[in-house]
Amino acid sequence: GHVLTSDATGAGSWQAPGELTLPYDGTYSGAADAFSVSQTGANIYEAAEFRIENAGSTGEAIYARNIGTGDVIRGYHTGTTSGSVADFDIANSGNSSPVVDARTNGEGPAYYGETDGFYAVQVYSSYQSSNTHVVHAEFTGTGGYDATAVYGESVPADYYGYGGYFVGGYTGVAGEVLPTGSGHYYAVDGYVNGGSGTNTGVYGCASGDGLNRGIYGYAGGGATNWAGYFSGNVRVTGTFDNSLARSVIYHPLDPANKYLYHSFVESPDMMNMSNGNAVLDASGEAWVDLPEWFETLNRDFRYQLTCVGAFAPVYVADKVSGNRFRIAGGDPGMEISWQVTGIRQDKFAEENRTPVEEMKSGRERGKYMHPEAYGLPRTMSVDYDEHEEQRRQQARENASARPSRPATEEAEPDDD
Repeated sequence: GHVLTSDATGAGSWQAPGELTLPYDGTYSGAADAFSVSQTGANIYEAAEFRIENAGSTGEAIYARNIGTGDVIRGYHTGTTSGSVADFDIANSGNSSPVVDARTNGEGPAYYGETDGFYAVQVYSSYQSSNTHVVHAEFTGTGGYDATAVYGESVPADYYGYGGYFVGGYTGVAGEVLPTGSGHYYAVDGYVNGGSGTNTGVYGCASGDGLNRGIYGYAGGGATNWAGYFSGNVRVTGTFDNSLARSVIYHPLDPANKYLYHSFVESPDMMNMSNGNAVLDASGEAWVDLPEWFETLNRDFRYQLTCVGAFAPVYVADKVSGNRFRIAGGDPGMEISWQVTGIRQDKFAEENRTPVEEMKSGRERGKYMHPEAYGLPRTMSVDYDEHEEQRRQQARENASARPSRPATEEAEPDDD
């Protein structure tokens, strides 16, 4: 029931355990371990070989610091069974301090975990709060550095490995940037480079019983707003719905400073058009050759003829057949402008014919793409709910007090 200890001169004496001075504070410069505990018996108390407990409200139960080149704390587990899967099972029942508070001012890692099992590091938290961060990484330095708060890499082989995988009940991944300057900022940046396969910078997929959107973009509040901006070609394999279709052309008289906008020709039919000019022969006639695919692609042809420079009773003498038609009734040498339109009849067009009239879906019924054009408020927009949800989410994030790093009870020594 007593402990044999010694004073500075080496004189030993028996003392009651309560008289020991804790914690132990000393130095060791030998080649072996300064402090070693080993448990090899069959009966392990609380599944722990060594236990340190701090019942106070301040200070650390364990404070480890190494000014050398080795690890501060290194743990191994080589048994077939254990009370914990990990080398170290660290838990915190408080509501503010982190389970592991790892900091470094050097080039090496502050915390290093390695295992031959599934998880090198595994952390849980059951604290019910919107401010809970199961893992919180924060760069606290300042300066012109692209420091990374969290870095993940997993490349077991080409075409295998997830650098990061996140599952959320509301948002799987949230990216936020709060700029104060005038540079280029990215809340989410996707980049793939190399290989000979198919590279996709950002991939979005949504499926369910309601309204599904693989990618949803919104921009507002700036001098120029683009919900989507593509530098390169764009392909749409399905239906492309738009409120106003137009093409942008560099202005031919001032291409460096001006744009020229042209609206698309709109039609209730899936229409193709071919046009040109023809000069009538000595008989006042002309055969007009169309592209070799024109008659196969289209049906229900319609014609327009216009005389240039004079008037004549020109007409379509022979309809489209063999990808050509004949004009007659004019004067020799007369120029005729012609136009032929047809309705697409390819398999995709036949199976996906554009409906001229259609009832709005349940969520869009009673709403407008541009309510202000009808003198209605913004709340009548078809995407008003999405904008409000984004606004509420932003307000919720701004109102949440971000967990600060725990303050130290005493200044830690400078590793430099």
